[in-house]
Amino acid sequence: MTEPTANGGVTEQEIRERLKRVLREVRGGEGASGGTSLTPEKRQAVKHLLAHASPVMIAQAEQELVAEGFTIQDLTSACDVHLELFREAASETRFDLPQDHPISQFEIDHEVIFDALARLRAAVTRARTKPSLGAAAPEIADMKGCAELLLAAENHNVRQENTLFPMLERYGIEQPPAIMWQEHADMREDKKLLAQALGEATSLDDLVDSVEGLAVQLAEEFALHSRKERQILYPAALELFTPEDWRDIKEECDNLGYFTRNLSQA
Repeated sequence: MTEPTANGGVTEQEIRERLKRVLREVRGGEGASGGTSLTPEKRQAVKHLLAHASPVMIAQAEQELVAEGFTIQDLTSACDVHLELFREAASETRFDLPQDHPISQFEIDHEVIFDALARLRAAVTRARTKPSLGAAAPEIADMKGCAELLLAAENHNVRQENTLFPMLERYGIEQPPAIMWQEHADMREDKKLLAQALGEATSLDDLVDSVEGLAVQLAEEFALHSRKERQILYPAALELFTPEDWRDIKEECDNLGYFTRNLSQA
């Protein structure tokens, strides 16, 4: 059976192999500190590959690398580029909608969540340079603040689950919302594990290792999830829903509230 092709006639397997080859080179070129880094050329190569890969293809490539012995930390640089790519794509292809439209608010939520994930990763990186839990207290406080914000962002999911998903199902679009619902549940569990790791750590090494692994996992999950929303769910909703549907959705969203409007109190 012929393997399906991606953009430009390149097969999915070829894209996965190219992505894995770049990341193997990054891993093999680690410096004395043991950290991975991407040259501008490698960074551009990864961005190009990710731009042509589906969420499933990216997940498969990462899983195959883990089977080869890669750790979450080995994939950190790729994760950074992955998030950068999604943020660039979102900023370049915004939906032409009023600011108070439900999808506009979902997009605002995405930016806040991306920021929290980036701040979490930055706090972990700073904490690695500290000699003890006590010395890393400011960084740990930052991590906890990010974890609290990510839990508060469940409000974003609740609004979608109570408005967008049921309306899509009413129009016969059933499988994508079901997948998104499950992804919400998976990310919710990872957020709880993150909060648990921050509350139970007895050494700095254990804390940064646990938090970094969960931070990378959440970042990858959210990047792939938000991509599917922008490429599948939102366009489908904009094509199918009537103005009356959107009024009903906005009214329910307003009743459920918006976590982004409470950030000044965080």
